[in-house]
Amino acid sequence: MTIEIKGLTVHYGDSQVLDRIDLVLPDRGMTALIGANGAGKTTLLRTLMGLVRPTAGEIIVDGRRMTGLDAEQRPALGLAMVPEGRRLFQGLSVHENLRMGAFARRDTVQIARDFERIYDQFPALVPLRRQLAGTLSGGQQQMCAVGRALMARPRYLLVDEMSLGLSPVVTEDLARTLSRIQETDGTSILVVEQDVELALDITNFGYVMETSRIVLSGPSDTLRANPKIREAYLGL
Repeated sequence: MTIEIKGLTVHYGDSQVLDRIDLVLPDRGMTALIGANGAGKTTLLRTLMGLVRPTAGEIIVDGRRMTGLDAEQRPALGLAMVPEGRRLFQGLSVHENLRMGAFARRDTVQIARDFERIYDQFPALVPLRRQLAGTLSGGQQQMCAVGRALMARPRYLLVDEMSLGLSPVVTEDLARTLSRIQETDGTSILVVEQDVELALDITNFGYVMETSRIVLSGPSDTLRANPKIREAYLGL
């Protein structure tokens, strides 16, 4: 599944948040989108999911123009998002939150199989199936949020600030799980992350955003070696 973004522009009132964004998210890979707070990374994801209407530009998925499609139509095209801050249903159990990820599906037998697949990926959630999401630790909530998105069986998974508020150990474990999901399931993944070292470690290709625009792109290893990236984001 390939996503092409051409000239994507977004305004919030009089403020321009995305300025003629051009990028390609390749099939069966992991891509990083890095940049400082306020650069427009989350807005780009929300626009991809139909939660924000662009002022101009196109979003093309596998050759189909989807810019005008409503948010509820995007999952059917194979898109799912893990939002910043998890945004779980705090009063529902872990299992009920996972079920919400499959709300648009009717393939009951496959949904049951996918529950077990998610619990295999996140065994720490197994004893917590009936526990309310609001009582979980940050790491457990993030596992649940990723699992909920995967229950939609996406071809492209958008992950926004996975490491936010989590310990390095939990973050590294989640990163390994995402890499494993990409390799075993073939799910393409876009990682939006302020932890630039982590993002470039687990991805193949990256884009750098500054103040609403893409200013640099290339293989993750090349970006990591770039003196400007090392100075601005890695403290080297």
